[in-house]
Amino acid sequence: MIMKTPLGSKIVFFLCVTFFLNGCELSSDNDSIVDISHIKNMKEGDIVKLRDISQGDWDVVCVLTPYSGGLSDSKDERINRIDQKIPELNLSISEGDWHLLFEKEGIVVANSFKTRNELDIKQKGFDAIVQKLLNIYSFTPRYCTEFSQAIIFKFKEHDWNYIILGEIQE
Repeated sequence: MIMKTPLGSKIVFFLCVTFFLNGCELSSDNDSIVDISHIKNMKEGDIVKLRDISQGDWDVVCVLTPYSGGLSDSKDERINRIDQKIPELNLSISEGDWHLLFEKEGIVVANSFKTRNELDIKQKGFDAIVQKLLNIYSFTPRYCTEFSQAIIFKFKEHDWNYIILGEIQE
């Protein structure tokens, strides 16, 4: 005897399984370059060298924030190469999606993130308290930086957790 399951039941089952597997947390690709659990466990005001929590040895890292169409024109040919490859990566640039782009010898790899109400990225427009912390660390936000110099800074603003990609000026 063959039993037919209504299509609606199949869809509900699929959605339940998807929700169960994905949850409501910050997510990134399974082949993540960055150890996102380290970032999630950082305390507010902490900094970490990106290379210490990442796989691979890269030349440049850039951040692609929501709604940005790409990276601004640069005098650095590597950054221009990354910008030219963004369309090939087929990345979502809508609210809630942000990406770290890693480049080495012309190869560009994206590590994509969905905020899911847990962690977002912000590169400008900080309130006075956050700006003061950045000044104390001599931290400068960068949309692109040398991987060896890349720093992640975690902060909280208006009850929302953020990170900033940048570097410390010495």
